[in-house]
Amino acid sequence: MTPQAKTTFVLTLLILCLSVRPSAAAEGNELNIVSIVTDDQALWSLSCFGSEESLTPNLDSIATEGARFVNAFTATPVCSPRRATFFTGRYGTQLGITDFISQPEDERGVGLRPGTVTWPAVLQHHGYTTMLSGKWHLGRAPAAQPLHFGFDRFYGFLGSGTLPMAPVFDFPDGRRKLTGCTADVISSVDIFPSVLGLLGVEVPRDWKHEGSNFSPLLRGQVRPKRDTLFSQYDLHNHGFAQMRAARNAHWKLVRHFESHLLDEFYDLSADPSENYDLLHWGSLHNLTTTQKQAHAELDAKLHAWMESIGDPLLQKH
Repeated sequence: MTPQAKTTFVLTLLILCLSVRPSAAAEGNELNIVSIVTDDQALWSLSCFGSEESLTPNLDSIATEGARFVNAFTATPVCSPRRATFFTGRYGTQLGITDFISQPEDERGVGLRPGTVTWPAVLQHHGYTTMLSGKWHLGRAPAAQPLHFGFDRFYGFLGSGTLPMAPVFDFPDGRRKLTGCTADVISSVDIFPSVLGLLGVEVPRDWKHEGSNFSPLLRGQVRPKRDTLFSQYDLHNHGFAQMRAARNAHWKLVRHFESHLLDEFYDLSADPSENYDLLHWGSLHNLTTTQKQAHAELDAKLHAWMESIGDPLLQKH
């Protein structure tokens, strides 16, 4: 699995609800938000993307009546860092969450740190009432729970919630076992500024995020194009990997920092499904002059980005 796993993105969508208090709604035309995010959902999971096996008329209607992004990516393709990025607009290494939070890590208090700014907290400060139902997986310690990060109410899993049928939910008045299925959440580094931008709420000046506001696209406007997209994946629970990736409209580079022979390089214009790795055992010898130049430029941008976010891998390499 590469760290820049492609995902479908349908915006309205964790089961996360935010609504303006009545007095604020009466003052203007503030929007309310319901965000539903599914886990492990690829292009073939939706009929609006051509699937003949998965029939999803309700989601198809959202895609038809709203905006459908065909080049949307998750910054880290695993539970906890993906959620952390979704809420904060920062990468997992900046938040100290680089893989899913395991039970031993839960017991040690791993999770979002006090003072971390989330976009639900920003909206809460601006008069929104907020609720999260579903999977949190960003810390079980009292200081790391949802009510400290912008939610008025929380119903769901503090941990991984790996049993979707008859799950045990964390309610304000205690834990209860329910019947039925539950939702998971996905992330994007752009969610933080885009939700605030969509609602006309200013990003806190003392919170540096790494995302780009795509809300103008939802209004039919143009936003500055992003030249390069970056992602990361540090696996340490069921294996070990330290991966970083850079992607532009033409090329994609995946670096495996502890296993250089596994590095990957793709020509996305000719191979959008990434079926043909241009590197052989991490070697550049078989690349054309154009491919070598593109590889060098992406590699330089990748290292510059790592420096800009204070990536701890740079201390090792």
